[in-house]
Amino acid sequence: MHAPFEAACRVWARLLQSPPHRALFFVCLFFALRAFSLPAPQNELDLATSTSLIENKRVRAVRLSIPSHSAVSVRRLAHESLLVSLHDVPVQMSQPPSAPQRWQALPGSFLWVRGNLGFSLENLGNSPADLVSLELRDSYAFNQLSAPRSSLDPVQLDPRHFRSVLDNEHVRALLLHFGAREESPLAQFNQGVAINLSDVHSSHITPSGDHSTVSGDSSSLSWQPDGLYEIHNLDSEPFDSLFIEFKHPVCSPIDRLTRLGIPNPYDLSTPAETRNYIISVLDKVERQWRKSLPREAKAAEVGIVALIGKIQSDGSIREDDILPYTVYASDALVAAARAAIRKAAPFPPLPASFDKPSMEIAFTFFYNLSHL
Repeated sequence: MHAPFEAACRVWARLLQSPPHRALFFVCLFFALRAFSLPAPQNELDLATSTSLIENKRVRAVRLSIPSHSAVSVRRLAHESLLVSLHDVPVQMSQPPSAPQRWQALPGSFLWVRGNLGFSLENLGNSPADLVSLELRDSYAFNQLSAPRSSLDPVQLDPRHFRSVLDNEHVRALLLHFGAREESPLAQFNQGVAINLSDVHSSHITPSGDHSTVSGDSSSLSWQPDGLYEIHNLDSEPFDSLFIEFKHPVCSPIDRLTRLGIPNPYDLSTPAETRNYIISVLDKVERQWRKSLPREAKAAEVGIVALIGKIQSDGSIREDDILPYTVYASDALVAAARAAIRKAAPFPPLPASFDKPSMEIAFTFFYNLSHL
């Protein structure tokens, strides 16, 4: 029964007695063992030319999928980037000269990837790895203002719904978890990318009561402009999402007046009489503001506060008609801005050519940011 096997062994024993045959045997054995120890074959991927999910001046978002027990070699990106996982799968990331890094890629977890260096990703799991690459296009831009600290920061105001999981000089990553029908208080958000980790059906509500519905399927991405709003979960199911906030550049509130339908005194399409009236109101408020700057401002604390004030036809303004629009500042700086408007009132009656019962004016206060 074992005769064929014994005969083969005798043949191999005679062959290995010959030095050339013995050398050939060990060479074959070496290459066979090396083949079994090689990593998974790699395909080259160029994210710079892949179809983008989001693309603007700030970021370029691309999705990549790696089959189970496969690897990809990714060409270098010009800028730093974040790799975000959408599923639970083990991945090994290599970016020389650093040692390979094993990443248990849970939904919403991420890796920071240095720019100008290629890297490779190997899926060690039994299911596909679904990832999103967020390339930060202006991470090294010069002379950009990072958003100052805000008294309405969502993490500080509402740690139950917002948790910071990354915070560096470029971005902050927030994990959001809302139970069924839950709401958050009014908070200031920077511009950024929202990545849904579950189905989302929510509403953003501004201080003036404007609603905007935000909906998306699990794993979908969207660009979110900066804003001051509450978040309401409209669904009977909880939702989870990851929000990548971009710390700079912070947008000046003045640039967004047209979107709100508020007359802009620096826009020549605004009637001259209306422009002149707004400028006179702004000058009166600025004089009052400079007379009573708080000690925090005198101590070089920075901040941006934008308030929308509704002036009645007779020039009066009620306290509850002064609403926040942008708050990148402490409570003291916000209070000083509100007080300046209140003390500067009443203002002259609205121009006769203005055909509405009230006029909304945007008051923007830059604390120790005169270069803006």
